Amino acid sequence: METTESLQRLNDRGWRMGLANLMDQENGKWWKTRQSVVRALTFTLLLCGLVAAALFGGHFINAPGGLERGLSLFAILEGIFPAIVITIIAMDALIGEKQSGTAAWVLSKPVSRVAVIVSKLTANALGALVTLVLVPSAFFYVIIAAITGQLLAPLPFMAGTAVMFVNVLFYLSLTIFLGTLLNKRGPVIGIPLILALGYQLVDGLAPWLATVLPWGLIFPTAQAPSLVVALFEGQAPVSWLPLACTLAWTTLFTGLAVRRYGRQEF
Repeated sequence: METTESLQRLNDRGWRMGLANLMDQENGKWWKTRQSVVRALTFTLLLCGLVAAALFGGHFINAPGGLERGLSLFAILEGIFPAIVITIIAMDALIGEKQSGTAAWVLSKPVSRVAVIVSKLTANALGALVTLVLVPSAFFYVIIAAITGQLLAPLPFMAGTAVMFVNVLFYLSLTIFLGTLLNKRGPVIGIPLILALGYQLVDGLAPWLATVLPWGLIFPTAQAPSLVVALFEGQAPVSWLPLACTLAWTTLFTGLAVRRYGRQEF
């Protein structure tokens, strides 16, 4: 039986008040069940299976430009699928709690509203990094090595993987912000999904949008590979602007989420 001597008193103040307990709760949703392992394996097998099938079925991996096409296919799928998954997961991070009354109950405790947003962003970002980015990327790295008989340079590949994680952070922060702004699930999940899947619809009409949205990180243009693929291949990207803009959007959404949640009535 647990005794009072085993309990640790927390003396956090200011915006960190309650953060440790909230982090433990949010991390527990990822790591204290088998769900994360199942999610990581399922997602990895699906994603890498699609890429491997395309590489072998198309017989183009060893053709001129075949490796770049394989890397581009992975970058696109790894850009879209995790964005969809993290949007679905993050949708309930605030909307579900507001609708169930959990948010009001949590805020009745000695916790700060900033800590609520920080805990949800940090825990979900870490969970997504491991299960949706690192594990699939590691499997893909092995698959490419097995198919081509050569290893990609590890540091450039890690740089490209880091950029793919920035892409996930954009959709996570956007969904959390929308969760503070709206009370219905439809628009909270719909807006990020439209952004994740809408590149082909607007590319011909407003191609400049790819430079200010995460599309430029994962989608190639007629003139150059995507920023992720350029990094995979150890090349200097044509432009760093999509990365800078994505980081700026992510920071903006995070700040707006903190500001909005701090003023919300429950």
